[in-house]
Amino acid sequence: MNSETSEKTTAERLPQVALELFAARGYSGTSLADIAGRLGIRKPSLYNYYSSKDELFLDLFEKSLDQWREASRPALDSDGTCAERLRRHLDSAVGFAVSDPHTTALCRAAVSQVSGELAERVQTLIDDHRREYRERLRQVFVEGMETGEIARRPPKILVLSWQVLTDGILTRQVFLPERRSEFLEHLDDLWQIFWAGIASLPPGATEQ
Repeated sequence: MNSETSEKTTAERLPQVALELFAARGYSGTSLADIAGRLGIRKPSLYNYYSSKDELFLDLFEKSLDQWREASRPALDSDGTCAERLRRHLDSAVGFAVSDPHTTALCRAAVSQVSGELAERVQTLIDDHRREYRERLRQVFVEGMETGEIARRPPKILVLSWQVLTDGILTRQVFLPERRSEFLEHLDDLWQIFWAGIASLPPGATEQ
């Protein structure tokens, strides 16, 4: 194997190897020496790719957020009613969490195991991701109100109510994977309760 081939192989393997180790051992429990050893290279060679463990971890976390978006965002942009699009989006987001445990575990480490400057940079990535996500959700809810599917309410409240639902479900997937099936078996019931709440006005409420 020539040096160019070896370099390409290391570059391709590094993200997956690091992801698996961070997922299994957490942020503090994983060192660059561990990653280099799994790759079969010396630790200094890793600095050809990343300047530090923090930079490697942040890159993996940012890619994880991108993967979540790529897995679930198309449902919001697809054809169909507002209810159909939101339900497909919920299913795809939860499905990704279940099908990719390494990425889910990395996200758990990112939000619970880092501190200081690294935690601040993690939060910045999350905030950037949420800003775009909230705006797309707002558009979907506004479209739903315009077509009469959703009772007229402030779009911000509709977005927040959706995030309460999805964050609660996804938090269970991330932090309580051993109880995942308990939540998943009730996913349809949770969805129906949520949709019933926004699709019709509560007693005594009036259209704005």
